[in-house]
Amino acid sequence: IDYGGSAFTRNARVRLADRLECRPLREATAEWAGAKAAACGDLTRIAERPGSGFKAPGGVFIPFGSMEACLRDAGRGEELVRMVATVDTVVRLGDSLAIDAACQAVRALITSTPFPPEMAATLCAAFPLAPENG
Repeated sequence: IDYGGSAFTRNARVRLADRLECRPLREATAEWAGAKAAACGDLTRIAERPGSGFKAPGGVFIPFGSMEACLRDAGRGEELVRMVATVDTVVRLGDSLAIDAACQAVRALITSTPFPPEMAATLCAAFPLAPENG
């Protein structure tokens, strides 16, 4: 999705996925997944080294751009682009009520778009239930 120079994509260091996917946590970088996931990815990579002295639980992350791909696949990508443009406009105007309304509209679009069940199953499979104690 091209946001046309939106504040959302001005950070050239952000890497956007072109499809909805989840990736092994060891692949997480700040540019692809954010600082928290990248830190967890660093710990995972260190823990995988022989003699590291500690273990890290496995995990996955959903890369930046996946939500946009999900909306695009649901036929709502252009609607998102228009809404992000509206957010940018009201931010420039400094109208806090309009900013809140525009952000709420984006949130409503995202939460009303069904999350693909196959991705939900993939995420659930990546985090098996821990055995019960006792």
